[in-house]
Amino acid sequence: MPPLPRFSLFSAVALIALAAAGEARADTPSRTNFSNQWQTQGSGDQKKPAQRQPQAGQPVQGTWFGQPSVRQGQPPPPWYANRQQGQPQRQPMFFGLFGGAPAGQQAVDPSNQALQGEIDAAPVVEEVEGAEIYEYKPPALVPLTGPKLAMPQGLAPDDVAALAIWRRLKEGSTGMQVTAPQRDAIVAFYAERNFRPLWSGSEASTQAGERLEALFAAAAVEGLDPRDYRMAPADGDPDPAARRDIQLTAAALRYAQHASGGRIVPNRLSGYHDRKTPAVDASRALQRLASGEPDRYLASLHPRHPAYAAMRGELKKELAAAPEVLPDIADGPKIRIGSDDERVPLVRAKLAALVREGALDVAGDASLAEGAEVDPAAGEVEISGVLAVDTAPDRKDTVFTAADAAAMRAFQRSAGLADDGIAGAATVAKLNETGGDRREQLVANMERLRWLPRDLGGKYVFVNQAAFEARVVENGQEIWRTAVIVGKPNTQTFEFSD
Repeated sequence: MPPLPRFSLFSAVALIALAAAGEARADTPSRTNFSNQWQTQGSGDQKKPAQRQPQAGQPVQGTWFGQPSVRQGQPPPPWYANRQQGQPQRQPMFFGLFGGAPAGQQAVDPSNQALQGEIDAAPVVEEVEGAEIYEYKPPALVPLTGPKLAMPQGLAPDDVAALAIWRRLKEGSTGMQVTAPQRDAIVAFYAERNFRPLWSGSEASTQAGERLEALFAAAAVEGLDPRDYRMAPADGDPDPAARRDIQLTAAALRYAQHASGGRIVPNRLSGYHDRKTPAVDASRALQRLASGEPDRYLASLHPRHPAYAAMRGELKKELAAAPEVLPDIADGPKIRIGSDDERVPLVRAKLAALVREGALDVAGDASLAEGAEVDPAAGEVEISGVLAVDTAPDRKDTVFTAADAAAMRAFQRSAGLADDGIAGAATVAKLNETGGDRREQLVANMERLRWLPRDLGGKYVFVNQAAFEARVVENGQEIWRTAVIVGKPNTQTFEFSD
């Protein structure tokens, strides 16, 4: 691996913390932006001004430029005592790789084994308290109404469509709830166009509205929820066209802001988040929707990063293979051959789903035939001469058979578990990560990508937390890769935007 060249990271995003498709959970801690002006403390990552230094002779707690901390009441290691005596200071590998060491200070030599030995011998870092985790509360919704709207002027007497839209907005009978900024933008948008309908009145506008509805129906492939863009039924409504026009506009604006900036407000998750997402401005989005080809405009707002495309492809496969998510297998005693357990049908169904999706290859595993017998009456099937899990959807018996255990061994090997064919706690937990959990992981990480700037610059650092790995990318090409340490749920790395 060639050495990392020195360069200045772009200011918008210096470090992107993102797990690869399906590998990270929504609560996985991450680092997005950092600066030499901040440093870590303890085993977590907490902001502390870099210029804050201890007095000579006092014990050290926390870290300075990445150096390890020591417990209160214990003397600092020799390398720290040396710096208090005026000897040359040795800085960590960060400055050696990225440059930017403070003037007059020497960057560390990565090959300095003496320093590394002193660091390794330093006392264990005490656990520090992390930032607060909030109970997430989404933005408040308000009725889509403009009670102060004046009567539209200059309308023809038979222009009932515009009058109907005006009346709906003034009375608040739109059937939609939106955020306050969205409400204000939509009311102003219709007032500027004298309440003329946007999605009816011509063949082109009607077709544009129909394409939008099709886009909303397919929102799940983008990691969004189609229910967020569903319009209220208009049964018995005297002005269904006006109601539909307003609701379609509101749904399109919501989709635009979700696609560009995410459904979740990250700063409402925890004190670890201090982010500004790139959500499109509401007024600008409405003008673009009215300018033609609104479906293409909305599709263009999704992230264009290769990781998003990869996750989208995996999510599409997940949705096609298993439209319905199987529930989690409950905790309980180990399930082995001969066990009569009410959880067996669900275990069998999860294994069968993995086989159908191609995520579990039982046909090419000759070990599945070891010690098992085919019992056609029991519903077990044979694939290419070896046993596979029962794929019959109506199989309800609760006895764990040899064929079930053989398929379980194949799953355990694929998951890196001990292949004993027994459904213990670790195996059940892994099975519960399949299907719905994997889908949720993909959706969560696609959401996290929406929080990032669309232009990451020519040079950036990309961190795969699940693999504990960082990659440096320049002009779309990986130029360096290294192992990294990530935070813990209670000591996450702070996320912030410059």
